[in-house]
Amino acid sequence: REIQQAEDYIRRLLLVGQGQQDRDREAPVLDCLCSVQASLGPVAKHRKVEVMWDLQPALSGCHVKNGPTLVAAITNLVLNAIQAGVHVSVVADRIGNDQLRVSVSDDGPGIPDEIAAEIFEPFVTSKAEGMGLGLPLVRRAAEYLNGRVEWSRSEGQTVFCLVAEVSKG
Repeated sequence: REIQQAEDYIRRLLLVGQGQQDRDREAPVLDCLCSVQASLGPVAKHRKVEVMWDLQPALSGCHVKNGPTLVAAITNLVLNAIQAGVHVSVVADRIGNDQLRVSVSDDGPGIPDEIAAEIFEPFVTSKAEGMGLGLPLVRRAAEYLNGRVEWSRSEGQTVFCLVAEVSKG
């Protein structure tokens, strides 16, 4: 299952790089988030990173128009946090009737000042082995899901917040 998810993530990354999207596959928000939680649990354990998940009950019954797009975006944000810090927090909740907000925070060193203004641009990275395509994918995914992604740094925490449109039913 995890290999299948990784293949789907890579396929979507390649489609986004070509400016394309796959067909929409509506999915329950909580299923998407639990999928990310399950697939990244072994990675966090291996790296000795504590990941705290807070998935609010208000998300029950909410759907996103494209589950794999949400999974790819949240996977990227959580994986980045696992690589950066030793304590990671993921909080997902509803905003009003029609929006999902997922906040991913870590206690790592944060984004270097010299690239902070450009981190959502392709090929901008602070990782020696990074390609700089993950955060542009997250931005495009958020926009595709009629939302946005933002980040901030405060009190030793880097926080990425993805907002996406959801529907009930």
